[in-house]
Amino acid sequence: MTAVEVPVSPRRQRTFRIGRWLSLPYRPRTIIRGAILILVIMAIVGVVLPMGSFNLPADRVWRAVFNPAAASSDELLIVWEFRIPRILLGILIGAMLAVAGALMQSVTRNGLADPGLIGVTEGATVVILFTVIIDTGIPPQWYPALGMVGGALVAAFVLFLTRRAVGVKFVLIGIGVSAFLSAGISIFLTYGNISQVQSAMVWMAGSLAPASWDIILRALPWAIAGLAAAVLTTRATDASLLGHTASTALGIRGFRLRIILIVTSVALTAASVAAVGTLGFVGLVAPHLARFLVGANQSALIAGSAACGAVLVLLADSLGRLVFAPIQIPAGIVMALIGVPFFLWLLWRRRHTL
Repeated sequence: MTAVEVPVSPRRQRTFRIGRWLSLPYRPRTIIRGAILILVIMAIVGVVLPMGSFNLPADRVWRAVFNPAAASSDELLIVWEFRIPRILLGILIGAMLAVAGALMQSVTRNGLADPGLIGVTEGATVVILFTVIIDTGIPPQWYPALGMVGGALVAAFVLFLTRRAVGVKFVLIGIGVSAFLSAGISIFLTYGNISQVQSAMVWMAGSLAPASWDIILRALPWAIAGLAAAVLTTRATDASLLGHTASTALGIRGFRLRIILIVTSVALTAASVAAVGTLGFVGLVAPHLARFLVGANQSALIAGSAACGAVLVLLADSLGRLVFAPIQIPAGIVMALIGVPFFLWLLWRRRHTL
C-alpha cells in the first residue's frame, strides 16, 4: 500500500507555485536529499565515463568532453558516439521506468505493482516483436506508439481482472498474464527468421549497447510528455490517496485521474521497451528507495523515483559492461539479479496478507 504523508506545519512544508496551474508541496530536507541524489548520478557518470573496453586515458576522455577541438577523431567517436549516448540513455530510461512504476503503485495503491510484473512490459514487447519479426516495414519511430497499444490493452485487462483483488493477489494475477504473454513471445522467437531472432533476443535482454543519439531523440518526447503529466497530477494524486469521499469533496475526478495515470505509466513503459527492450524491476525498486530517501509525498516521490531509477540503470549497465569485460552482460539481467531478491523480500514482508 502506498503511504500517504500527513500534512505538516508550514515551517516544515512549503509550496512551489507557478501561476494557478502548478502547485507543488515540498520540504527543504527533501530538496537537500534530491540534490544529493543528483550529485550521486554525476559522480557515477564521472567514474564510468572514462572506463570502457577501449583503453582511453581519463585525461583524453575529459579533453574530448570539454575541449573537442583538441581531441582526435577516434577520441570524439568513442566519447560522443558510444559512451555519452549510452550514459544519457541509461539515465533517461531509468527515470522513465521508475516514474512509470511510481504511478502504477499510486493508481493501484499497491506497493508491489510494477509495469513489468503485471504484464505491461510483455504487452508492449509482444506488439513490437511481432512488428519486427514479420518485417512490416514500420519505422522505429512508431514502435513506442505500437508498444503503448499493447501495454494499454494488457493493463486494462489486468485491472479488470483485479478490480476486487488487493495486495499479493493483484500481483499474482499480473504475473499469470505476464507468463501467458511470455509464451507468445517464445512462439515468435521460435518461428522467426534466425537473424531477426538473434537481434530480438539481445534487445529483449535489456541492453543499452545499441545506444545512439537517434534512440535518445526517439524516446525523449515520450519522456518529456510522461514526466510532465506525472508532475501536473501530483496534487490530485495526493488527494486521491486520502480516500474516495475526501478526494471527491476536494473536487478530484477519480476516474479521469486514474485513466491519466495509467496511460502515462503505460506510455513511459512502452517508450522504454521500444528503446532498450525489457528492463525489469526498475519500476518496483526505485519508488521504494525514493519513499525511504525523500518521502511519500507524490511530487517528491516522482522526482525521487526518477533519480533513483537513473542511478539503478546506470549502475546495472556499468556493472554489466565493466565487471566481466570484454564480455558485456545486459543491464536487464543485472537488474533482475537485483530486483528478484528485492521482490521476494517485499513478498516476505507481506506474508501475513496472503
